[in-house]
Amino acid sequence: MSRIRNPENAEFICAKIADRWTLRQIARELECEASAITIWVREDEKFAAQYARAREIQAESFADEIREISDEGANDWYVREGVDVPDHEHISRSKLRVDTRRWLMSKMLPKKYGDKATTELVGAGGGPVEIAMLTPAEKAERAGKLIDDAFTALPKPETK
Repeated sequence: MSRIRNPENAEFICAKIADRWTLRQIARELECEASAITIWVREDEKFAAQYARAREIQAESFADEIREISDEGANDWYVREGVDVPDHEHISRSKLRVDTRRWLMSKMLPKKYGDKATTELVGAGGGPVEIAMLTPAEKAERAGKLIDDAFTALPKPETK
Protein backbone atom coordinates (compact mmCIF):
# COMPACT_ATOMS: atom_id res chain seq x y z
CA MET A 1 0.00 0.00 0.00
CA SER A 2 1.26 3.45 -0.94
CA ARG A 3 2.42 5.91 1.70
CA ILE A 4 -0.23 8.40 0.60
CA ARG A 5 -3.18 6.12 1.37
CA ASN A 6 -4.61 7.40 4.63
CA PRO A 7 -7.81 9.18 5.68
CA GLU A 8 -6.12 12.57 6.03
CA ASN A 9 -4.80 12.47 2.48
CA ALA A 10 -8.13 11.22 1.17
CA GLU A 11 -9.80 14.24 2.76
CA PHE A 12 -7.06 16.58 1.48
CA ILE A 13 -7.26 15.23 -2.08
CA CYS A 14 -11.05 15.44 -2.23
CA ALA A 15 -11.12 18.94 -0.73
CA LYS A 16 -8.58 20.19 -3.26
CA ILE A 17 -10.35 18.49 -6.19
CA ALA A 18 -13.61 20.17 -5.13
CA ASP A 19 -11.67 23.45 -4.90
CA ARG A 20 -10.63 23.05 -8.58
CA TRP A 21 -7.03 21.98 -8.05
CA THR A 22 -5.59 19.71 -10.72
CA LEU A 23 -4.43 16.22 -9.88
CA ARG A 24 -0.87 17.28 -10.75
CA GLN A 25 -1.04 20.19 -8.28
CA ILE A 26 -2.25 17.86 -5.55
CA ALA A 27 0.42 15.27 -6.32
CA ARG A 28 3.13 17.95 -6.09
CA GLU A 29 1.75 19.00 -2.71
CA LEU A 30 1.78 15.38 -1.48
CA GLU A 31 5.17 14.74 -3.09
CA CYS A 32 3.90 11.79 -5.11
CA GLU A 33 3.01 10.97 -8.68
CA ALA A 34 -0.49 11.75 -9.91
CA SER A 35 -0.73 8.12 -11.00
CA ALA A 36 -0.49 7.05 -7.33
CA ILE A 37 -3.74 8.90 -6.70
CA THR A 38 -5.50 7.48 -9.75
CA ILE A 39 -4.39 3.96 -8.81
CA TRP A 40 -5.77 4.53 -5.31
CA VAL A 41 -9.10 5.63 -6.85
CA ARG A 42 -9.24 2.44 -8.97
CA GLU A 43 -8.36 0.11 -6.09
CA ASP A 44 -10.36 1.56 -3.19
CA GLU A 45 -14.16 1.74 -3.59
CA LYS A 46 -14.67 3.98 -0.55
CA PHE A 47 -12.07 6.49 -1.72
CA ALA A 48 -13.42 6.25 -5.29
CA ALA A 49 -16.86 7.31 -4.06
CA GLN A 50 -15.40 10.28 -2.16
CA TYR A 51 -13.30 11.22 -5.18
CA ALA A 52 -16.29 10.98 -7.55
CA ARG A 53 -18.33 13.27 -5.31
CA ALA A 54 -15.43 15.77 -5.20
CA ARG A 55 -15.30 15.71 -9.03
CA GLU A 56 -19.05 16.43 -9.17
CA ILE A 57 -18.56 19.42 -6.87
CA GLN A 58 -15.64 20.54 -9.03
CA ALA A 59 -17.78 20.39 -12.18
CA GLU A 60 -20.52 22.41 -10.48
CA SER A 61 -18.01 25.03 -9.39
CA PHE A 62 -16.90 25.38 -13.03
CA ALA A 63 -20.42 26.65 -13.75
CA ASP A 64 -19.88 29.44 -11.21
CA GLU A 65 -16.49 30.25 -12.74
CA ILE A 66 -18.01 30.42 -16.22
CA ARG A 67 -20.52 32.97 -15.02
CA GLU A 68 -17.79 35.05 -13.34
CA ILE A 69 -15.54 34.94 -16.41
CA SER A 70 -18.43 35.84 -18.71
CA ASP A 71 -19.64 38.71 -16.53
CA GLU A 72 -16.17 40.18 -15.92
CA GLY A 73 -15.33 42.60 -18.71
CA ALA A 74 -12.95 44.99 -16.98
CA ASN A 75 -9.97 43.98 -19.10
CA ASP A 76 -11.83 43.62 -22.40
CA TRP A 77 -10.97 47.20 -23.38
CA TYR A 78 -7.92 49.41 -23.16
CA VAL A 79 -7.18 52.98 -24.19
CA ARG A 80 -4.84 53.57 -27.12
CA GLU A 81 -4.20 57.12 -28.25
CA GLY A 82 -7.23 58.30 -26.31
CA VAL A 83 -9.60 55.75 -27.88
CA ASP A 84 -11.19 52.70 -26.24
CA VAL A 85 -10.00 49.63 -28.17
CA PRO A 86 -11.09 46.02 -27.61
CA ASP A 87 -8.40 43.76 -26.19
CA HIS A 88 -8.92 40.80 -28.51
CA GLU A 89 -6.24 38.74 -26.77
CA HIS A 90 -8.00 39.04 -23.40
CA ILE A 91 -11.40 38.38 -24.94
CA SER A 92 -10.06 35.27 -26.72
CA ARG A 93 -8.45 34.02 -23.50
CA SER A 94 -11.76 34.46 -21.65
CA LYS A 95 -13.57 32.53 -24.38
CA LEU A 96 -10.98 29.75 -24.14
CA ARG A 97 -11.37 29.61 -20.36
CA VAL A 98 -15.16 29.34 -20.66
CA ASP A 99 -15.01 26.76 -23.47
CA THR A 100 -12.49 24.63 -21.56
CA ARG A 101 -14.66 24.58 -18.45
CA ARG A 102 -17.78 23.79 -20.48
CA TRP A 103 -15.99 20.89 -22.17
CA LEU A 104 -14.74 19.55 -18.82
CA MET A 105 -18.23 19.82 -17.35
CA SER A 106 -19.70 17.90 -20.29
CA LYS A 107 -17.23 15.07 -19.68
CA MET A 108 -17.47 15.07 -15.88
CA LEU A 109 -21.28 15.28 -15.69
CA PRO A 110 -22.50 14.25 -19.15
CA LYS A 111 -26.12 13.69 -18.12
CA LYS A 112 -26.36 17.23 -16.83
CA TYR A 113 -23.95 19.18 -19.05
CA GLY A 114 -23.32 16.92 -22.05
CA ASP A 115 -24.77 17.38 -25.50
CA LYS A 116 -28.27 16.05 -25.73
CA ALA A 117 -29.13 13.79 -28.65
CA THR A 118 -32.71 12.98 -29.50
CA THR A 119 -34.15 10.49 -31.92
CA GLU A 120 -37.52 10.89 -33.54
CA LEU A 121 -39.33 7.99 -35.15
CA VAL A 122 -41.71 8.80 -37.96
CA GLY A 123 -43.82 6.66 -40.21
CA ALA A 124 -44.42 6.78 -43.93
CA GLY A 125 -44.62 10.32 -45.33
CA GLY A 126 -43.57 11.80 -41.98
CA GLY A 127 -46.72 10.56 -40.30
CA PRO A 128 -47.05 8.54 -37.12
CA VAL A 129 -45.43 5.14 -36.79
CA GLU A 130 -47.97 2.40 -37.32
CA ILE A 131 -47.62 -0.71 -35.23
CA ALA A 132 -49.37 -3.87 -36.43
CA MET A 133 -49.62 -7.19 -34.69
CA LEU A 134 -49.02 -10.09 -37.06
CA THR A 135 -50.67 -13.45 -36.80
CA PRO A 136 -48.39 -16.50 -36.74
CA ALA A 137 -49.36 -17.20 -40.37
CA GLU A 138 -48.42 -13.65 -41.44
CA LYS A 139 -45.08 -13.93 -39.60
CA ALA A 140 -44.34 -17.21 -41.39
CA GLU A 141 -45.28 -15.71 -44.75
CA ARG A 142 -43.01 -12.67 -44.23
CA ALA A 143 -40.13 -14.85 -43.00
CA GLY A 144 -40.49 -17.08 -46.06
CA LYS A 145 -40.41 -14.03 -48.34
CA LEU A 146 -37.25 -12.72 -46.61
CA ILE A 147 -35.56 -16.08 -47.06
CA ASP A 148 -36.61 -16.27 -50.74
CA ASP A 149 -35.33 -12.72 -51.33
CA ALA A 150 -32.03 -13.56 -49.67
CA PHE A 151 -31.52 -16.63 -51.83
CA THR A 152 -32.48 -14.68 -54.95
CA ALA A 153 -29.85 -12.06 -54.13
CA LEU A 154 -27.06 -14.65 -53.84
CA PRO A 155 -24.82 -15.04 -56.90
CA LYS A 156 -25.61 -18.09 -59.00
CA PRO A 157 -22.91 -20.76 -59.11
CA GLU A 158 -21.10 -20.98 -62.40
CA THR A 159 -21.58 -24.19 -64.36
CA LYS A 160 -18.82 -25.63 -66.52
